Formats: sequence, C-alpha cells, structure tokens
Amino acid sequence: MPLDGPISYSELATTVGIDEVLARRMLRVAMMHGLFEETDGGRSVRHSAASRILHREPDAMDTCGFLLEEMFVSQFFER
Repeated sequence: MPLDGPISYSELATTVGIDEVLARRMLRVAMMHGLFEETDGGRSVRHSAASRILHREPDAMDTCGFLLEEMFVSQFFER
C-alpha cells in the first residue's frame, strides 16, 4: 500500500494476489481498530496515522507483534 495516497481495492488485491472481496473484508476489520481508512466513497483505501507508524517504525511493529502473539494469547489460553 502506498504511503502517500490511496489505492483502489481492486489494484491492491491484484498486487497481493488475493480476491478483492477478501481484501475488503480484511481491511475493514483493520479499520475497526484504527488501521487504514476508506476513501473515494468506499472504492479505495489508504494508510491511517497508526498504520503509517507501524509501516515506518519496526520497533512499533515488533511491539504490536509481541502484544498480539504473546500477551493476548497468554490471557486466554493455557500453554
């Protein structure tokens, strides 16, 4: 996804090699958590401030990975 502007769902889906409907669904789940924003009346998507930080800052992405993969899981599942 470009950092500087929107990309259509169809172009993004083609670029990553998945179905456009699946791409929309996955991105809309992320949007519910403040990642990414829909533009152009629902035809395109772009980075939000939060997703830009995750893209630009490897430490931020590592922290999210730790929280999701280790801390979240340990709250709900016994090992």
